[in-house]
Amino acid sequence: MQPTDLPPTELESMNRDHRDQVEMLRAVVDALDALDDSEPRRRALDEALEDFAVHTREHFRQEDDQMRRYHFPAFDLHRESHAMAIARMDTVLARWRVDGDRDALGSYFRTEFPAWLAHHVGSMDVICAQFVAGRAH
Repeated sequence: MQPTDLPPTELESMNRDHRDQVEMLRAVVDALDALDDSEPRRRALDEALEDFAVHTREHFRQEDDQMRRYHFPAFDLHRESHAMAIARMDTVLARWRVDGDRDALGSYFRTEFPAWLAHHVGSMDVICAQFVAGRAH
């Protein structure tokens, strides 16, 4: 996935978060591709996963705060989409820590999350950003 795979929104802060999200996603995939039995490569993957998880939580928290501040009408639906994405991410990461299944982790980061992100940005974030941009000016 490339940052250009996501539609732009009317909020540069949101676009920047999306670019950062894609870069962190790519860092996880790169670390997963480089993974072998060595401790440094495992540590690099774990760090990339942690960075991704922290950024994802912060990104969604900022969007939720912005929607709440501007009284976005679809706030509950949008926030629930974030909550479900975080719950799924947490499940995948917990399973990785327990069973070390590279295929399952790879499937999530190569296919599942990118598809979810593209759909979410195109269907929810574009509309949210348009609403917030109209209210903020």
